Amino acid sequence: MSEKLSAIIITLNEEKNIARCLDAVSQVADEIIVVDSFSTDRTEELCLAYGTKFLKHKFAGYIEQKDYARSLASHELILSVDADEVLSNQLISSIRKVKADPKYNAYEINRLSHYVDRFIYHGHWFPDRKVRLFRNGFGKWGGRNPHDQYIPDKNEKAPLLDGVVYHYTFRSIADHMNQANKFSEIGARHLNGHNSAYLVFKAIFSPIWAFVYGYIFRLGFLDGWYGLIIAVISSTETFLKYAKAIAAHSSTRHPVVQTEPNTSVSLIVSTYNWPDALNQTLISIKRQELLPNEVIIADDGSGEETRNLIEKHQADFPVPIIHSWIEDKGFRLAKSRNEAIKLARFDYIVQVDGDLYLNKYFIKDHIDFARQKSFARGSRVLLDKKISSALFDGTLRTP
Repeated sequence: MSEKLSAIIITLNEEKNIARCLDAVSQVADEIIVVDSFSTDRTEELCLAYGTKFLKHKFAGYIEQKDYARSLASHELILSVDADEVLSNQLISSIRKVKADPKYNAYEINRLSHYVDRFIYHGHWFPDRKVRLFRNGFGKWGGRNPHDQYIPDKNEKAPLLDGVVYHYTFRSIADHMNQANKFSEIGARHLNGHNSAYLVFKAIFSPIWAFVYGYIFRLGFLDGWYGLIIAVISSTETFLKYAKAIAAHSSTRHPVVQTEPNTSVSLIVSTYNWPDALNQTLISIKRQELLPNEVIIADDGSGEETRNLIEKHQADFPVPIIHSWIEDKGFRLAKSRNEAIKLARFDYIVQVDGDLYLNKYFIKDHIDFARQKSFARGSRVLLDKKISSALFDGTLRTP
């Protein structure tokens, strides 16, 4: 009798990828569990259409999120797939054979990456063997965020399955650069505790080795122009990781600002009858590197559409949203803000208008500069009508 299999997938705004991933996974999985980090696009809708178990869970790291998904699996045999991956037909056949007669507790799967408009067959990216099919309880998630890996228990063999998983990476070089910058930030955080001499040494020599190893020794040059681009960006990411760690180390030793311990923030957002703009503001708050403790909407008498929008966000927002509404009796912005301030429960107040899209470090930066008996002020950049429209209709990708 064929053994049942649980597939686990973690997601965040994957509407462009998730359907083709689920098309393939549904051919081998008896249960599909999707753990989502509060997507704001159609990811949930698309996943539910495939009959998945869809759960929302605050993102704490790639390793932590995947381990949480693993803990939810109903079946012992587990397949871990990323939302931008697709099982090949040959791999589907191999997984079915394992289900029919599983001889091992872990199996490796080779990953073939698609970059811009072609597959990459050399360099750092191929071959790329990873344990993705395993029996629950015979290993653990490890590695270092953002580069997670499933590590089988000692002495467990993990044979390579026939077939590949297609990994659809980046649609453009700009996308690749953006992720390299993001991943270097995550990697830098895990270098806390290393001394400056070590970090400087690694910043100089590790990027050189990363380029030479990927482009020369692993034949990245055979992938032509894109092979060179991948090697350069990979080595740049390595350099940025250590450079950011050095900067953090330096700021720790010579801090410009001493942040007060356990600083808490109430974020007040002013609005009046512009729900489209308020929606973008709330989305940008969700994506903050450091969230406020609460969000208070200072509403100067908006109508039902704004109220409905706020209620929709309240259902799944990662922090409490309080709707402070006053009756519409003309322009009373100051009163609406004062009423909101009365409701604030935390140490500091940050105030913004409901037509701003906040940089992801907005709250963190304000907390870093928080001082008793002091005010901090910032600046804004005005977006033209074309960019604003693209932001509202979702055609403009936001950081």
